Amino acid sequence: MDKIGGTWVVRIYSSSLLAYGRWVVWNLFDLCKNSKLGEPLPSRILFDPPEKTGDDKKLSERIWRGAKQSKGETPIVVRETITLQNIKFPVELPGQKGGIFLDLRNLRKFLLEKKEISKGKNCLHLFSHTGLTSICMDSAGARSVTSVDGSKEALDSFQRVLSLKKDGSSCKHRFVQKNLFRELEDVLKDQKFGLIVIDPPNLTPDAKSRKNALKTYAHLFGSSLSSLEESGTIILCSCSGRIASEELESLAKNILEAHGWKYEKFESLKPEDDHPVRTQFPEGNYFKVHIYENCKTS
Repeated sequence: MDKIGGTWVVRIYSSSLLAYGRWVVWNLFDLCKNSKLGEPLPSRILFDPPEKTGDDKKLSERIWRGAKQSKGETPIVVRETITLQNIKFPVELPGQKGGIFLDLRNLRKFLLEKKEISKGKNCLHLFSHTGLTSICMDSAGARSVTSVDGSKEALDSFQRVLSLKKDGSSCKHRFVQKNLFRELEDVLKDQKFGLIVIDPPNLTPDAKSRKNALKTYAHLFGSSLSSLEESGTIILCSCSGRIASEELESLAKNILEAHGWKYEKFESLKPEDDHPVRTQFPEGNYFKVHIYENCKTS
């Protein structure tokens, strides 16, 4: 369950867990009635089922609490605005995690707090989706941000958000629609960037996909190095739970060495508090953000 503005967005990945999921949500709702917690009750609760998988029947979106739409009306649309430090970002629900991917907050906070990573630089955001991370680079003082994604819908949504932005930023934004698994070289050709962020989708939906996923990470990271400026920073993200953090780190460091690059500092960001990592729940340790700062060729 994600809290986005005044809306709770609930996802249950199997129709067999629907009753249990409702029970969990209503218990959380009752807990929030306790004013001592300081957690406001939601204005609405939106059930947003994932795409149909396997033989499980497809569930439909519905409002569990709040103003409901009448039968026959257009599909549910909920508009909220989230705040991240000084950034206000409009989101439209339902949609894949509202287009904001809350597990990326650690990277966005890092970019906003360590502004020198982006400031005055030409930045590249691969797999930019609806652009909140690109806006964090902008807010940190980037000279330009090139946002690349395969989804026209996501890039159009990002451009609508930028049209509402009135903060006086001089950052230049460029939008590129490309299939980055096939057309990465077209994006990188004759380009240099002081900051590169690589944030692909989950590449290991099952165990047998691990080998190809590692090859894909190697391709994305190794190819991107050709467009990294001297003293630049490259950030590799992974939400592939079947690839361990140590494995991804080793892969990237071997590629850096093979390409003749050295880095001044490596940092692996810790997950946010609402993405706990416990020994009893190793699956929670799925998201990795690996940062290689001040990279220079030997």
